[in-house]
Amino acid sequence: MYFASLMKEDNLWEILDKRVLNQKNAEQLKEVAFLARRCIRVNGEERRTMKEVATELEGLIAMKKHPWVKGEEMMSDECEFLLGHVVDGYLQGHIADGYGNASASTLAAYESIQKQIAFEIEDGR
Repeated sequence: MYFASLMKEDNLWEILDKRVLNQKNAEQLKEVAFLARRCIRVNGEERRTMKEVATELEGLIAMKKHPWVKGEEMMSDECEFLLGHVVDGYLQGHIADGYGNASASTLAAYESIQKQIAFEIEDGR
């Protein structure tokens, strides 16, 4: 509960070891913290499965290597143009992080999960 309350108050940096946190990895740490917060939700239907967690972490790694990523953050103009605006916690039908922000890695993971579900439905599983 302490972790969740710190996240809600935007005080994540209080619990991170200062040796881990730096300007280069702050955004990545924040993304992982948002994922962790979604993993500890009380309502089981809102919690991520391990497959979803793995997919989202893979998305974070892929985004770090993507040519549109400048340093650790996406260029905001290109990101806004490509992804649109966040409205009420959703980004044009995609899930946001609960604060009204949808990261590119979250969107990539969500789209990957959607494709997997569609494939399994078509496959009859």
